[in-house]
Amino acid sequence: MKRPSQQRLAMLHDHELSPWQAKRVEEALASYPEEQKQLGRFEKMGDLIRLMSEEKCSEVAFDELAKNVSAAVRTQSRPSLSERLRVWIQEFFEHRKSIWVPTAALATACLAVVVALPLIIGAPSNENVKSPKQTPEIWAASAQTQGYSKVDSVSFGDHTGRVYQLSDGRGGTAAVVWIVDEAD
Repeated sequence: MKRPSQQRLAMLHDHELSPWQAKRVEEALASYPEEQKQLGRFEKMGDLIRLMSEEKCSEVAFDELAKNVSAAVRTQSRPSLSERLRVWIQEFFEHRKSIWVPTAALATACLAVVVALPLIIGAPSNENVKSPKQTPEIWAASAQTQGYSKVDSVSFGDHTGRVYQLSDGRGGTAAVVWIVDEAD
């Protein structure tokens, strides 16, 4: 079998190999006593590191540490509203892409529908009105008592046109005369 590398031995020690890879490395170790010693040194170093970390942790006074951290936090001034808002927005766009990307796409689609729908619905249809050749004229009968003019009839001449009745939402209405100048 092939001699196990230092990296493979370290991975075996750290239990980072799959079961079948670990079995192959252990089988190879039977033929290489120097690598067996190296694996033993890894195990001893791991034991020493664990022992050192346990001793160091037992020396730490966590009550004192908590008091020091609390005192440091209390002495710091609270960030301003603009600073907190800036950080929130930055973090939102950086870490919440799964939320804002689909939301932005949906908002864009909705805006496109809101803009395009009136154009599609309000566009003149193919049922255009044509009258005999003459220039477009509008005859209006004045109704001065109400302060507005009333359109009695529209002649489009040899042009195409439509008349639309619009409401301003407050009870008032207006008529729009749409005349298309067609080139011969």
